[in-house]
Amino acid sequence: MEYLKQFIFYWVVYGLFTLFKQFREQQLQQIRTAQLEEQLTRSRLQTLQMQLNPHFLFNTLNAISGIMYEDLDAADRMMSNLSDMLRSTFQIKTSEHSLDEEINLINHYLKIMQIRFKDKLDIRISSEDHAGDALLPVFLLQPLLENAIKHGVESKGKIHINLTSKIIQDKLNILLTDDGPGIQRNFGSGIGLKNTMERLENHYGDQFKFEMKNRDEGGLSILIEIPIQKAA
Repeated sequence: MEYLKQFIFYWVVYGLFTLFKQFREQQLQQIRTAQLEEQLTRSRLQTLQMQLNPHFLFNTLNAISGIMYEDLDAADRMMSNLSDMLRSTFQIKTSEHSLDEEINLINHYLKIMQIRFKDKLDIRISSEDHAGDALLPVFLLQPLLENAIKHGVESKGKIHINLTSKIIQDKLNILLTDDGPGIQRNFGSGIGLKNTMERLENHYGDQFKFEMKNRDEGGLSILIEIPIQKAA
């Protein structure tokens, strides 16, 4: 009887140990999988950021070179604003920051464009209380503004752009409107717009909304809705 009890006890302990070992291995595997997915996502975001920054920098330097022989003082001010923007960009250590920081970053870009286009460009930015604390991917809005300015000035000679942000329930709602030509056949082929969509997908999966449509009164409307996340 004593032998039988010890025999049963041994197999119970062995079975529990085996189950615990399997459970532990599953946990470790899940952790390794999560770490790999995080590394892959971070690598993907860094790749998109590397594509976006040279694209923006090339376009801006091209704009400065185009005005240099016409207005040296304006070109010098554009270079100064570009320097301020690059300095701010180099200080960013994460893939996302607050809406207020994003607006501060794109204001450097808008100063460059306003020097270049002068009275051809009218941009108004407003943010509801507390919306400025919400997090979003770095440099998310700049390529959208760049598209609006480029297509608007090229087709109509002058462009009015409004960027508004507010919190609706648990979402950050960003609305960008302009009175430009609206959606054209090849509008979605640019690297900036493509990267914007990919970055939203990488950050939020299917928990975001991105709607782009022509306005009844003319121009384009872009709506972005993302989950509210705030910095600690």
